[in-house]
Amino acid sequence: MNMRVITTNKTKLAKIFAIFSLSFIFFGSQVQAQKFKFGPRIGVATSPLNGSDFNFDDFDISFQDGSAEYKAGVFARLQLLGLYVQPEFLFTTSSGNFLVSDLVNGGSEILREQYYNVEIPIMAGIKLGPFRAHGGPVYRINLDNNSDFLSINGFGRGFRESTVSLQAGVGLDIGRKMVLDINYGFNLSDNRDEISLFGQTHELTDQGAQLSASLGFSF
Repeated sequence: MNMRVITTNKTKLAKIFAIFSLSFIFFGSQVQAQKFKFGPRIGVATSPLNGSDFNFDDFDISFQDGSAEYKAGVFARLQLLGLYVQPEFLFTTSSGNFLVSDLVNGGSEILREQYYNVEIPIMAGIKLGPFRAHGGPVYRINLDNNSDFLSINGFGRGFRESTVSLQAGVGLDIGRKMVLDINYGFNLSDNRDEISLFGQTHELTDQGAQLSASLGFSF
């Protein structure tokens, strides 16, 4: 079975990122500073991977562990009368380790996969003093991945090009420049990721819920 390879246009994503940044820099210069924030953001989240075991005729594949997911990008916030909207553009990366057991020749080894994505959360919420509460959708685009599984002849993998999740959380503004957010999110999209080996196909487990924390700095 030939699996579809992700062909997301990285140049197009770079243009979206540039337009996002320049638009909010221009818009922010037109409004009062206390109503608008814009700047870089970094964050970390629990692993997006769930444990799964796959049994093929010649191999057994068992999920071992997943790394934390790291995020970096920019955020913007427009505030009016205690309400605000906060879109973000984030590049993310995470990885997972899998134990592969050869049932024919014996032996086993750990193979690793590294994932690269773009996340676009659009949060809306309320602000009471320095404290905030918000929620909204998160659009995730699968950008690329590096996989040790490609060393196995006959292995293939199919990814969803994009997913949608829902996220809610709380935030704290530290002074006038720093913003801290803690969020909980879960996937809303149907699972269509799958792996195949010599014509045998297994569907992957849906991405589990994630807890994330991020820190931003506004200009």
